[in-house]
Amino acid sequence: MAGRFAPRYKELQEDEPDYAVVAHRTMTTILKDFRQGGNDAVKLVLRVARHFQTIPEQPMLRRLEDWNQHRQSIENVAAMNTQNTRFTELAIDVCERQLDAIRFDGWQGDVRREMLKNLLMSYNDANFDAFAKIPPPRANCKVSLEEMCARVDQVRPEKERLAQKLADAIVKHRGIKNVHMPPSPNAKQSAGADEVLEAFPT
Repeated sequence: MAGRFAPRYKELQEDEPDYAVVAHRTMTTILKDFRQGGNDAVKLVLRVARHFQTIPEQPMLRRLEDWNQHRQSIENVAAMNTQNTRFTELAIDVCERQLDAIRFDGWQGDVRREMLKNLLMSYNDANFDAFAKIPPPRANCKVSLEEMCARVDQVRPEKERLAQKLADAIVKHRGIKNVHMPPSPNAKQSAGADEVLEAFPT
């Protein structure tokens, strides 16, 4: 999987990397990966989010909830998935973390959008950030590992912004099939390395 992002790692080693372009290209790859193998994981998150919406917002009422039953509901929905893939594992983890957040911190915003954003970023963390921070062969690296880690962190805010836009679009279209990347911040430069998808449908 790390090979899918090899061009991005190379771009981060340039003298003055364009972090916005790197973020856009990375999220374009992630969106493609989800279209190819992660649709069930997206559906899982949306189904669980609908269940979570039955949890009361009032703190006193939340204390009466059977949280083990809510956790079991995640497993029940996951069992419906025909493909037990890494995408599904990430989705289950996102759902469990969101359940804990609701239990201890209460409701904050739209749980569907929050969970979908977290799913996309969890995939990024496991497949982009994790490999980017592994010491590469010295002949293949122009910057120190410490500098590379700092640059990976520098890209993150823009990735999170794009992940939120994608999450919003998934909710709007009730799935990932018709979701597209927003325009690249530097479309002319991006087009040479990756397919730049059209903007969100209106």
